[in-house]
Amino acid sequence: MKETFCLLLTGLPCSGKTTLGKRLYESLIQKGIRVELFDGDKVRSSFCVDLDFSRDSRIENIVRVAKRSRTLMDEGISCILSMVAPYSEARARAKEIVGSGFVVAFLDVGLEVCEKRDTKGMYKRARNGEIKSFTGIDDVYEKPVDPDLIIRTDILTINECVEKLEGFLVKNFLAAVQVAGISL
Repeated sequence: MKETFCLLLTGLPCSGKTTLGKRLYESLIQKGIRVELFDGDKVRSSFCVDLDFSRDSRIENIVRVAKRSRTLMDEGISCILSMVAPYSEARARAKEIVGSGFVVAFLDVGLEVCEKRDTKGMYKRARNGEIKSFTGIDDVYEKPVDPDLIIRTDILTINECVEKLEGFLVKNFLAAVQVAGISL
């Protein structure tokens, strides 16, 4: 059983990717799991600062993070990617780059719920034409066809979502760590 993984938390903006990514990261770190968190906003302000929000740039954004993740996985560090990743092509390329251990968790939440959660006013600005190519408004989000997990953050609590994610990771990747004496 492989110990490292690259978990992509994907969904519409404000579906809960950042919140779940941070909580899962903190939980795994507390349990002694070596893991790195890549949040979409932080990635865009660091090693993807040169990219815009065109389709090609969005795909390149995911490709760059997948390459970094693969390198970290080779060093025994798992990765959590909290990113919109709106296109099937980008997710497929990431899976190809990462290979074994790539996991897609689709945060299946309706647009209405995401808009209600939007504390930054991004959806309103997109609907007013102030933000162009905003996923869910004037740019498409291609739902994953066969995600490894579907998480309903509109129904489950944050803790329930994290438990579901951790349960999947333990079953599929971390059982060897658990056997080695780390209690998950």
